[in-house]
Amino acid sequence: VLSRRLAVADGILGSFVGSPVVNARGELVGLVTGGSLGFTDILPTDGILVTFNGLLRAGTITSPSLGVSSTDLSRTVGLAEADTRGLSQGALLLGVGSVKKGSAAALAGLAPSDIILSADGTVLDAHRSLDEIVSTHAVGDVLTLRVSRLDGEVEVKVTLGAL
Repeated sequence: VLSRRLAVADGILGSFVGSPVVNARGELVGLVTGGSLGFTDILPTDGILVTFNGLLRAGTITSPSLGVSSTDLSRTVGLAEADTRGLSQGALLLGVGSVKKGSAAALAGLAPSDIILSADGTVLDAHRSLDEIVSTHAVGDVLTLRVSRLDGEVEVKVTLGAL
């Protein structure tokens, strides 16, 4: 599930789920996903274009998957220094279940306690999360990850699987 959403201060639009949202130039920027408390939630188009293009190409909906459960260090507080190694951004693979067995991440050698610092040169921080970057790719794409490990940093290439 993508973590990035837009919110517009207009609760009325929230009752038109699925409606397109355009900018002043008439360009599609998102779709209404709901609303509450006077705000309308909007899913940006970059979060759905890869899935839509896959549907057009293959006739089925497939979503790219890395196969990890990560903790966003830029949005989480209270983690142990031993886990974060002093880092305040990146995607921490915390715990034995953080890398799904047989997943793209497991096949590429990612392991619990790894911290993914960047994907294809884009730093993982409060502005771009790992799931957002993965969602802009297609099944079979190769991501180059910069990973912090207990013994230093490494580069890992991962071929995305299907969700």
